[in-house]
Amino acid sequence: MRGADLGWAEGITAGEGWGFVRSDFRRILDHTPGGSFVAWKGPLRVGMLTTMCHGRTCWIGNVVIAAGHRGQGIGGRLVRAALGFSAGRGMRRTALLARERLAGFYSALGFRRDARYIGLGGVPRAAAACPEVVPVTPALLAEALVIDREACDEERRRLLQRLGRDFGRYFLVFVEGGRALGFIVGKPGRGLVDVGPWVAARGRPDVAEMLFRALAARAGKRLEVYVPARHRGVLAMLEGMGIQRVATFIEMRRGGRRRRRSPSFDMLAVAGLEKG
Repeated sequence: MRGADLGWAEGITAGEGWGFVRSDFRRILDHTPGGSFVAWKGPLRVGMLTTMCHGRTCWIGNVVIAAGHRGQGIGGRLVRAALGFSAGRGMRRTALLARERLAGFYSALGFRRDARYIGLGGVPRAAAACPEVVPVTPALLAEALVIDREACDEERRRLLQRLGRDFGRYFLVFVEGGRALGFIVGKPGRGLVDVGPWVAARGRPDVAEMLFRALAARAGKRLEVYVPARHRGVLAMLEGMGIQRVATFIEMRRGGRRRRRSPSFDMLAVAGLEKG
């Protein structure tokens, strides 16, 4: 994928209702150069796939094939291109979130299932600012980097630094007693705000809820979020605010090990599929 492909990428993903804008794909290309691919059939672009590499993991996202060209093996060739790129970069594992109905496609390519995620969306009720939730600053970003590394079992420094630069108004941190206990990021897109990463101290559902309500108050529009199915309390809180379940996803990987769960912080949501 190159700069000349970004307008087309925005258009084909808009057809899926994903809400991406051209700058999202620019961010992906800047983060992981050479890792996103476009499939051509003669003079036509007929499919795409993106990757973002964090630490030793290559995350696949945005796999979409144009209508009329599906069922021809294009998706498999794109995924194999991504696997080749991941191996060339020395990645320990390649991972993705697949819609549940498509998990079999990735299983046939050697991916194994790790965890279930619930996708939710809607305009939340009872959004509210909170005095403990503040926009990120350089000092708070440094704390967020430590929290994120602990929560997601991966080094994502470059990603969070970019999100802080691009979306500082929607990068919020919960501070108590001078210490950060969690953070949440919103990425505005076409008609929605994509939520994630969202991290909170384990055993502090109040921190998780106040972060989400504060982001909802700033966003003022539809929020979309992908939550691990095991976080039943978080799912109940979101549904209580009017956020509805829309799809189920499976986290899958090739190589490496299952992500370690932190005893101190919970990863409550991942962002849109372009970030894994």
